[in-house]
Amino acid sequence: MLTTPTGEKRWTAILSTDMVGSTRITQEIGNEKVYELLQHVLGLVREEVEAHGGHVVDTAGDGILAAFGAPRALENASVQVCAAANAFRRRLNAERQTLAKRFGVIPSFRTGIAGGNAMIAHENDDSIKVVGDPVIQATRLQTIAGPGDVLVTLDIQREIDGFATTTDLGFQPIKGFDDPVHIHALGEMLEAITRFDGTRRRGMVGFVSRKKELDQAVSSVLSQERPRILLVSGVAGVGKSRLVHEVVAKVPDDRTVCFGQCIPTGQTPFGPIYEILRQVIGHAGPPDAVLRKLTDYCDAENLRVVLDPKTDALTRALQEREILTEILRQLSKQKAIIFVIEDIHWIDSASNDLLAGLACEPLPLIVTARPTYAAEWARDDGVSKVVLSPLSDSEIGEIVVARFASPVSPELNGLVARKSEGIPLIAEEIIRALKSGSQLVETPDGLGLGEGETGFVTGNLQHLVLARVDRLSASQKAALQLASVIGRDFSTSLLKKAMNTHVDLAGLGDIVEQKDDDHFRFVHALIRDAVYGSLLSSERRMAHGRVAQALESLADTETFARLADHFTQAENAAKAVKYLVQAAQQSLQSYALRDVDILLEQAMQYIEADPTLIEPESFASLAMTWIRALDQLGSFGQVLDVGTRLLPHLQTHSLGHEANMVRNLSAIALTHTRDYAAAEQLAQKVLAEAETTHDALGAAWAKLALLRTYEETYWRPPDWIIDLADQIIPVAEAENDTHLAMMTLYQKSAVYRSSGRRRLALETADKIASYSRTHNDRRGRSYALWARALVSIVEGTPEQAYQTVQDGRKHVIPGSADAVVVNMVELYCRIFRDPPSVMKPLLERYRAAVIGRPDYNLIHSADLSLILIAFKERRLADGWRMINQIMPEIAHSGNVNMWRQYLHLRAELLLILAGLVDPELENPTPNGPFETKKPGMRDAITFAFLRLRWKKIAERDLHKAIALDPLKCGAHFARAHIGLGLIAKSRGRTSDAIKHLETGYQSAAEEGLTLLLCRAERALSSFGISTQKEKDGR
Repeated sequence: MLTTPTGEKRWTAILSTDMVGSTRITQEIGNEKVYELLQHVLGLVREEVEAHGGHVVDTAGDGILAAFGAPRALENASVQVCAAANAFRRRLNAERQTLAKRFGVIPSFRTGIAGGNAMIAHENDDSIKVVGDPVIQATRLQTIAGPGDVLVTLDIQREIDGFATTTDLGFQPIKGFDDPVHIHALGEMLEAITRFDGTRRRGMVGFVSRKKELDQAVSSVLSQERPRILLVSGVAGVGKSRLVHEVVAKVPDDRTVCFGQCIPTGQTPFGPIYEILRQVIGHAGPPDAVLRKLTDYCDAENLRVVLDPKTDALTRALQEREILTEILRQLSKQKAIIFVIEDIHWIDSASNDLLAGLACEPLPLIVTARPTYAAEWARDDGVSKVVLSPLSDSEIGEIVVARFASPVSPELNGLVARKSEGIPLIAEEIIRALKSGSQLVETPDGLGLGEGETGFVTGNLQHLVLARVDRLSASQKAALQLASVIGRDFSTSLLKKAMNTHVDLAGLGDIVEQKDDDHFRFVHALIRDAVYGSLLSSERRMAHGRVAQALESLADTETFARLADHFTQAENAAKAVKYLVQAAQQSLQSYALRDVDILLEQAMQYIEADPTLIEPESFASLAMTWIRALDQLGSFGQVLDVGTRLLPHLQTHSLGHEANMVRNLSAIALTHTRDYAAAEQLAQKVLAEAETTHDALGAAWAKLALLRTYEETYWRPPDWIIDLADQIIPVAEAENDTHLAMMTLYQKSAVYRSSGRRRLALETADKIASYSRTHNDRRGRSYALWARALVSIVEGTPEQAYQTVQDGRKHVIPGSADAVVVNMVELYCRIFRDPPSVMKPLLERYRAAVIGRPDYNLIHSADLSLILIAFKERRLADGWRMINQIMPEIAHSGNVNMWRQYLHLRAELLLILAGLVDPELENPTPNGPFETKKPGMRDAITFAFLRLRWKKIAERDLHKAIALDPLKCGAHFARAHIGLGLIAKSRGRTSDAIKHLETGYQSAAEEGLTLLLCRAERALSSFGISTQKEKDGR
């Protein structure tokens, strides 16, 4: 009969040793003498194992299996197991002659040592069994070891570095393991090396004082002139929270400090922000109730929109983010509140994006993070950063004296310093363990260690914590284990509900601390991790199930993500899927788009393994939530991959509209990846099916996919494309799909812009702005401003575009596709404002990021910007190489607009090199001129090459651009003809020059293109020709 094992999981060092050639020895001296020999020699092994804190697990046959660190925690288990093996080796060598005389043979033993997490199973007779890779590895190493050898794994060698010598034997194949194992041979123990010296040998150097960090932190947060966000970074246990509390202690009495806590799993959008606000109002209600209590600190109309259940998710997400940001600002100003958010390496993406928007503001905010946290905003110069290093021995000594509250001997002080390795938390854990034991004695030098067992003084936090947990009553231990499943922060009411019994946490102040009447917290995250990590998989699974059921009974919408996590860990797939979908919908409403992807990827893996886990209606919600989130993220490769996975299930459940929407967004994604033929084919197919099934909204979105395809390829005439847009908008309004309406108007503006019709493009941008106001759609306002900014870029006025895009940024959710587009427009404009040395690395990082989406419009826009930078830096050879490498790719991409843009770019650059266009005269650099690099030999050669050809190449490119223009009018047509006129003028072809210039002037005048008009006027005036503008001026 199968049974569920009882026990725990702990990091354990395993020793396996046996006698070499036992069969031969038995044949030589007989069974009785062999038995007597093994009893004596294995007795030596047992003595050394037990003397070094180990536990003999098995003595079958001619060997011994021993565990170090189980069933009890053991200080430096890796060092102790190696010390025991060496001590036995020395004793056996010392008895060689005695054994030879007594038994007629000289026995040799071979030993293997390995370490890692193992299951410790408790048997009915109080013995233990150890199961896991360390046991197998140690046994396998023992079988390949030579007589007298001790072989150790790499994990053990790393632990004993600085305490013993080893010889690297390289990688060797081990039976039962697919990959070779890195093996070392154990040499001698370095008995005289202290723990600190061992740490030095590993390269741990550079301890620093905390006073400098504290002064910096206080000056940053408590500055009267301009407080700054403070990021305190360091490894777990190094003292981040301690530093924060010391800063808080210096806060004047008339100021309040409010804390928010991030959690590793189940974090709801804006979780730590609302936790702060609940402390402000003294009320633990849901988010809406919290916001109602803070009406004095935010715009009433914005709050009304957020609280209105009819508000669409995107608008609510934007308004909620804006309201929370404004509330934090006002609380800081009006109530002088200081904010603290701990453990932001676990922060939800919505809160993280909110903090990114505050990075440069004078906000008194302290955040703590582990070094793995690498958010872009945290690198901003406006954020003050304090990085905590391990403490020095003398600083650890101050902790020792303070905790013992009595004189301490140098030996005890040094012990704690060595064992803690400069980490304050571990130092405090060692002190607690010492104070709870019986080894402390008074010595002439102060408190010291007496004789006796000191194995509980562990250097490993897991063993420290578990050693203390093992001493608790069974009920308290069970409560702590279940609390660790809930998380670092837990409520006694939830714990009691999950345990279905009274919970007694009295006397556990060194493990958990009480926050209020109902809430407790593990003193440190590592303590919680150690307790949680000790649970067997079966016990952990059942515990998560109990917590999930207790949480579910609360019927709290804020717990969806936590429920999903607990049911996932409980392996209750149906419930996990249910709450993963609900948590994803909640995240989409808050525009936490990356969280949506993570949650639904997990749900989909369950569903692909068992499609019966979800009802059709819920799967429809999953599909629409996921595909919209990915589309709004701009992860177009993922849209295609996920769409392929969703469609079979949608078709199985006869979810026609949802299937159409997934295919439509896939078709739009295909345009971003430049597979226009596939995009058109898919959109046409969906359009036909949607019209047949009377799915008006699905048909309208299919037309939008076609609209985007044709706008970039010109496979249809511009006016035909405009008619297609006009068919979509009434459907969008009838179906109340504001996003579809905005996208259509934006694409309509793009059609006008790409065909050179500036005035109509701007009129359409104004319609987008008007529509967004009447429909209270924040995203539409940003669309309108982008449309205007891109028209300014086409006009050749990047400064105007820059100012426009700055206005649009406040309507954009960080991390979304919209933000990525805004960033590209802004970066392009900044090329004309900021030094190339600043812009080049920014654009290179941007390009690397968008390649992963992939969005070739953005990739090629970044390439274009990098080409401009190369020319601005006078890196003529690099710039010319770059533009000629990429243009064939763009020519074959199918995007007519991008190809024409590159043709104009190359022609314009050549006109500048030829001296026919003066960019500083037409469009002076606001912050320039900038220092440029001195041209090199390659640049000089390139210049000489181009000097003979630049007019010819530019003329050819401009004729190609005119040929691509479908209407033969507008901005692009004007720019090309004026360029051709300048070339003809430089060649002395007066008639051709005037013809081109007047044609270009007329088109520029029709569209109000000031820069091009001025360029044409200057050239025509040299022929004595007055333009209408000049005549009007006179």
